[in-house]
Amino acid sequence: MARGLLLVVSLSCVGCAPLPTPTDPPPPEPTSAIVIEPVTPSGPLVIATGEVAPPTTAAAVCELPVPARMPSGCRFVPARTVTATSSLGETPPKAAFDGSTCTVWNAGNFAPQSITVDLGTPTNIDAIVLVPEMTPNGQVRQRIELSDDGKTFQSAHRIEAPMTSGAPVELVMPKRERARFMRVVSDASPSWIAWREIGIVRCGG
Repeated sequence: MARGLLLVVSLSCVGCAPLPTPTDPPPPEPTSAIVIEPVTPSGPLVIATGEVAPPTTAAAVCELPVPARMPSGCRFVPARTVTATSSLGETPPKAAFDGSTCTVWNAGNFAPQSITVDLGTPTNIDAIVLVPEMTPNGQVRQRIELSDDGKTFQSAHRIEAPMTSGAPVELVMPKRERARFMRVVSDASPSWIAWREIGIVRCGG
């Protein structure tokens, strides 16, 4: 009799144990604190914005000044024609050579990209001012190439440095260059390639 009671109690305990049902959620997977992001974007994750806030004061806010360290009488050389590897929407290549930092040329893609200006005739080049448009800012690799015929270009200068959107980068030539065509080649950048302005400075005649 005692043995039978013991058996009944044992079975009833097994029967009262909760059993998992198909609707019970699975236990959570262990998570890692390490986040791995791709080094090279597979799409337009970051772009150079083609929109620039309008000036809040005079129109002179958009005017690119000649570098202060240049002697008096230096001025920007007007562009005759401007071409580029590509352009995004209403951001034509000529916007990078119109004297205004309130307009933008945007290639609409990552490097490599290039933009080429024809000055019309062989011209003395004493300095170059580059004003990038970038989102995000970061390390870039740029080349300045010169040509007399617009077909064969020679690499004249190289830039490997961090750039900040809207901040002018002034390149004073160690010695005066002379060319009719100048090409800015962008080999690496964290953003789409875009320029608010590229100014070519000539001093004297």
